[in-house]
Order: sequence, then C-alpha cells, then structure tokens
Amino acid sequence: MGDMEPTTSYGKLLDSKFFLYGLIIAGASFWGVSFFATTIALKYLEPMQILAARWLIAMMIFLCLVFFKIIKVNFKKGYKKILIVAGLFQPCLYSIFETNGINMTTTSESSIFISTVPIFVLIIGSIVLKTRPSKTIIFAILLAFIGLAFCMLFSPNFSVGGKIWGYIVLFGAILVGASYTHISNEVQKNYTTMELTFTIAMMGGIFFNSINFLMGYGVDTYVECFSNSTLLIAIVFLGALCSC
Repeated sequence: MGDMEPTTSYGKLLDSKFFLYGLIIAGASFWGVSFFATTIALKYLEPMQILAARWLIAMMIFLCLVFFKIIKVNFKKGYKKILIVAGLFQPCLYSIFETNGINMTTTSESSIFISTVPIFVLIIGSIVLKTRPSKTIIFAILLAFIGLAFCMLFSPNFSVGGKIWGYIVLFGAILVGASYTHISNEVQKNYTTMELTFTIAMMGGIFFNSINFLMGYGVDTYVECFSNSTLLIAIVFLGALCSC
C-alpha cells in the first residue's frame, strides 16, 4: 500500500483545480513573454537561426524524456499522415510566419494579432466544418476585427508599403494556427497530446536545423547562442518553456 501513495498523491495533484489553474496561468504568461523573448533574440540572430536553436532545444528535451522513460510515446497506431500534416502546420509553417511577423512589426502588435487565433478557429470551423457560431461569437469576431483595424491604422509606424507586409505575414500565422487547431483535434482521436507534442518537437528540430545549414548559417548559430548570455536565456526560454 505504501508504494501506491506517491502515485495517488501525484494523481490528486494533477486533478487539483488549483494545479490546473496554475498551469493555465503559467502557459498564458509564457505565451505572452515569448513575443518579448523573440524580439530580444532577433537583435542577435536571423529568424531562421532562432527557430533552429529554439526547436533544437525542444527536440533534445523530448528525446531525453523518452530515453529516460519519463514519458512514453507509441506511433504504431496508424493515421501517421494526419500526424505529419499537423507537424508541418505547427511548428514548421506557423513558426516561420510568427517569427518573421514579429521581426517586421512590434512585440505588442504581433501579440495582439496572434491573440485572435481562437476567433479564426471559429471562422474556419464555420466555413469548413459548417458549425454555426452564436450571435455573441459573431459579435466578438466583429469586435476583434475592429480592434485589429485600429491597431494597424493608429500604429505610429503604420504605412501601406512598410509594416503592412508584417501584418500580412502575421495574418498568415493566424490562419495556419487556426487550421492547426482543427487538424490537432483530428490527430488526438488516435494519438495522445504528449505524442503530438513529441512529433512537433522532432519535426521542428529536424526541419529548422536542416534549413539553418542549407542557408549557410551552420554551427555559427549555436556558437552565437553560447557567446551571449542574454541571447542564450531568450533561446532557452523559447525552446524549453514555449515549444514543449
């Protein structure tokens, strides 16, 4: 009976409302700070270098978790194509749009844009899946679009030929992110959340580091990270807390 106590206590901890609320608050906080961390990293590295270093850390963390049997993954269930598609949307496509969008705009603008992803999840669901949103949701969607318009038009540096391209790139991130939400819902009918997250980390690590070398950055990306403590902290934060 004594051997069962730690497991029981751990299970109770996971089921605790306070623990779940804490995870939600922590997740939201990490998400918000991630835009600031990305802005800091962009002072030292190109967008693709940041993505390579960030997702390399995430990939290494998950490989260690599996190696030491802290987590278990099983990919013998079939339906691998939808799993790969999910990985292509997030992080491969989404991270490219998001990081470049942040680079072309400001931290506050990009965070406001990306925060509308849930709204576009509803819009895509209505168009593709034929779900009917309530009047309240429709009102919220219109309000969000008005808010976005104000953010763009009244931005101090707004110009049709300048930042507008940054807004377009961020909008690409929104569409990809919203589409990924629906795809991941299908994936989780056959795979666990941990297996999906593991796939994301592996695909991100392999995809972005391959491009990093193809673009000629090579090991200089990693040397630069370890040569600058501020950059290293930003990259580790993004890789360990915002990509896992």
